[in-house]
Amino acid sequence: DDYQTDILSANTFDSINNAALSEPVDMQGYQLVQILFDTLIVRIKAIKIAMYEGNIAHKGALVNMSLDVLAELQHSLDKDIKEGAELVSNLQSLYEYMQSRLLVAHADNSVETLDEVLDVTYIIKEAWDQLPDYL
Repeated sequence: DDYQTDILSANTFDSINNAALSEPVDMQGYQLVQILFDTLIVRIKAIKIAMYEGNIAHKGALVNMSLDVLAELQHSLDKDIKEGAELVSNLQSLYEYMQSRLLVAHADNSVETLDEVLDVTYIIKEAWDQLPDYL
């Protein structure tokens, strides 16, 4: 049942994402971060699908793409900021943790570990989604 839901969610997001990327957009920085989190969620769900299907090559490619998204999130952090430096440091550590857990999930073929990374991703994304309320 989760497998079918993951496929539907991934396919739906891909359709929306492809349509959104076909037109020029003027975005705030936080909106780009939201897209990165949406992309990460879709890719992690796709990794689960590849695991269910036993498609090792595709799973590996998706893990690498997910690691790239996390690297981009790390790169987007303003490490020169004075106010909020602790938050930046915590996010940096959290992204590193998520990267290591993705590698463990890949090596162990562990859906449970992927779900752990997915849960953390949803929590962080929820905070980003609330940011416009404070701007």
